[in-house]
Amino acid sequence: MSAPKNILAIFDFCETLVDFQSAARYLELVAESRGYNTRPYRIQNKLQHRMKSIARRLFPKACARYCQSVRYEALRGFEAQKAQDTAREFFINELLPHINTPIIERVRWHGEQGHTLVIVSGGFEIYIKLFAEHFKIPHVVAIKLESNNGLLSGEISGLHTMEHRKLYALDSALDLSQYDLARSYAYSDCPSDIPLLSLVGNPHAVESSQDMQWARILGYTIIPAKPQS
Repeated sequence: MSAPKNILAIFDFCETLVDFQSAARYLELVAESRGYNTRPYRIQNKLQHRMKSIARRLFPKACARYCQSVRYEALRGFEAQKAQDTAREFFINELLPHINTPIIERVRWHGEQGHTLVIVSGGFEIYIKLFAEHFKIPHVVAIKLESNNGLLSGEISGLHTMEHRKLYALDSALDLSQYDLARSYAYSDCPSDIPLLSLVGNPHAVESSQDMQWARILGYTIIPAKPQS
């Protein structure tokens, strides 16, 4: 008789484990540390995101080929050690004060059950790993930043872990055949994570600032947002 398979507990990061979008804020902190004017940077970041969203809708085949490379201008030429220092300050000063308590309680419960914990996020690995270490989450699948000779290039290394690509990255990081996916769990606030939520038998939507109708239509359990202090 074969041994029972392990159970996965998969967590999105932004507006799931913490209650805000982390990548844009980290880039803003890097820009501030370099003396950049962050207001036009924020506007540019929003415009780039909007243009890529429009391009994906109008030209899906072209975007599948050309829209994967993401350049973060604020990071170009930034020292990798300073990026790490900024990540630690970000973790202490902004991530920890903004944890989503009900979801952190789920992390602790899954850990007590012996489930395999993993964060799968479109945020940056550089600060999510610090968060994961603090909360004893052994696996992180997130955006890796490319560096050369101690300097960041402004490009990513590997997959841009958003939407269905989260599945690809997770499959590369863990041998999914070793897990009982029908009994596994996933948590996310975002409809773009439906492919990830569909991987497991216990999908949970996390209430956020976004419309949750998609989760109701799919019959997902919805975890209420943390109470306001």
